[in-house]
Amino acid sequence: MKLVKTGGLIVGADTAAVSLDNVFTTDYDDYVIYCTKFGGNGSSINMRLIETGGSERSVSKYDFHQMYTDSSTPIAYQRATNQNRVYDFFWKADNSSMKAYIFSPMLAQQTRAIVDGVNEGSNGFFLGFNFTNDTEQHRGIKFYQQGASDAFDEGAIVVYGIKQWVWI
Repeated sequence: MKLVKTGGLIVGADTAAVSLDNVFTTDYDDYVIYCTKFGGNGSSINMRLIETGGSERSVSKYDFHQMYTDSSTPIAYQRATNQNRVYDFFWKADNSSMKAYIFSPMLAQQTRAIVDGVNEGSNGFFLGFNFTNDTEQHRGIKFYQQGASDAFDEGAIVVYGIKQWVWI
């Protein structure tokens, strides 16, 4: 397996949304997204995929299943089907480190993701399984806060492409 950086950015204060367009290509099979200190004033960080034509996939095609806890909360679970975004794709916290594995976004099949991470401030963890219930190709990913007036205040995101080894 080989990891190659395909995109990334530093998120500044008062950023309304973060789009990483053209980070998924046919050059790589799967992707890893690392995110650190991705905070803000909204209640959650939502995700939508970007279609090959450049539009957000905003129709009700996302399903997600998530578990999370911290030092003061028992394990909680949330799930939803046929949503127009993935709610809480990355756990929102100023002292969090998250990663997502994105599987086969450029193939005409379900795009799947596994997300996990820790929140150092509350000794918590987050684990999510997400997929689209369609067969579209996706070239990018967008993150945004829950409320229309909410914004990110800091953070960094790096995307790596994974090329599977071909055995001869």
